Amino acid sequence: MNDLNDFVDRYVAVWNEPDTEVRRARIQTLWRPAGAHVNAERTHSGHAAIEAEVTRVYAICGASGMTFRCAGRIDGHHGTLRMDWELLAADGSHAGVGGTNLLLMSNDGRLQRDVQFDVPAKRLA
Repeated sequence: MNDLNDFVDRYVAVWNEPDTEVRRARIQTLWRPAGAHVNAERTHSGHAAIEAEVTRVYAICGASGMTFRCAGRIDGHHGTLRMDWELLAADGSHAGVGGTNLLLMSNDGRLQRDVQFDVPAKRLA
């Protein structure tokens, strides 16, 4: 479980990272070059597209003081990892946004596919 916790800590940290160069380096260590982050709107394939999406989300959330964190549940087996997450407002209160990500790992320990499922705010209360 420690390896899963460490990976999730590094994964969440990339979404909260203000420094562009650090964010880029973290993306390269977390995702395979042909890896993807998938949300309800679209698929972001490859490091450049993933970086653009993480940067977009940081500009909306992180720049205003909000932070992502693991919401407690982490499960993993057979090359998959499932984690719950939530967004906190700048004052530390729950921002009403959260979800679950299913992470499909490659043999080298990096993400092949990261599929995000958002949870409606009314279900988070």
